[in-house]
Amino acid sequence: MATTMNESGLLLPDGTTQTTAINSLTDLSVTATAAELNLLDGVTASTAEINKLDGVTSNIQTQIDNISTDVVSDTTPQLGGNLDTNSNNINFGDNDKAQFGASSDLQIYHDGSHSIIKDAGTGDLKVQATNLRLTDVDNTNYIRCIDGGAVELYNNAGVKLATTSTGVDVTGEITTDGLTTSADINFGDNDKAVFGAGSDLQIYHSGTSSRIQDLGTGNLIIDTNGTEIQLTSGNISEYMLRAVKDGAVQLYYDNSQKLITTADGVDITGTGALKLPVGTTAQQPSSPTAGDLRWNSDDTSAEIYDGSAWGAVGGGGASTTVYAEHANTLSENLSIASGNNAVSGGPITINSGYSVTVPSGSVWTIV
Repeated sequence: MATTMNESGLLLPDGTTQTTAINSLTDLSVTATAAELNLLDGVTASTAEINKLDGVTSNIQTQIDNISTDVVSDTTPQLGGNLDTNSNNINFGDNDKAQFGASSDLQIYHDGSHSIIKDAGTGDLKVQATNLRLTDVDNTNYIRCIDGGAVELYNNAGVKLATTSTGVDVTGEITTDGLTTSADINFGDNDKAVFGAGSDLQIYHSGTSSRIQDLGTGNLIIDTNGTEIQLTSGNISEYMLRAVKDGAVQLYYDNSQKLITTADGVDITGTGALKLPVGTTAQQPSSPTAGDLRWNSDDTSAEIYDGSAWGAVGGGGASTTVYAEHANTLSENLSIASGNNAVSGGPITINSGYSVTVPSGSVWTIV
């Protein structure tokens, strides 16, 4: 049976009330519940009221005294539940870290100069979001990641690179000191691959034609370490030109070889003819070189320059021709080959400024 105290005094186990002063509790056994420790006026008992009158602290008081409210001196404070900041800040000094993980794997702090998010443990550092933005203090984008869509890189608030379902889309120019690709690089019409400090070499499609354009200094050189250079058509099914290393250059017509260079000159193939340049005597080249060959439309014959004068190319073999024609006015310099004779039908007029040279031992007969 519990012993209680009311406003009249101490209620003893036998049911009587002790109203006189009690000087010692040595002979008194008191059992009380938590509710019975409350004062009858409803006010929770104070620390002094919980202590025995002999000054010995009760078990309840010991537990209360053992609760530490000094988080500065407590080196191992623990929470029994969630921490509510009550709309207040938690302040960390320079190099004071918020640490996460059993081995301080994730650390967030300011080192006095920089703010640092440090992943010092195993695994990855993951930032998970539906849409993710990295911005400056004015909320201007550096990087924007769109859920199910593009990842965008910015420069001065403008998108410069964005991923797409097929690759990347670049706005502006690409400057690189090396590039390796395992797939096509697609250029739109009039979008150019430009080379050289002065945009000297440009490769592009104009919308109607494909162009390799040399706009700079120096030459346009096509060099090979292979066996030959080829120009082809029809998806590489027909040759137009073949240049063989240390060998011939071959020209084609409709995939049929027509001219090939040799160590001695050129060979012309086919069953057709070699077309000579055609012109009158007055249209002869002003600075010919030995071996020049043309068709003289005045004389209706081929002529060749021997280094000093033009002369008709003679025929050979049987012929049914019983006469030869020539102009009766000479408007060129002629020279009869040394040791040869010549015959012409007269009269012949040699225009001013021109001459016919007959070397010693040769004869020119005019009939």
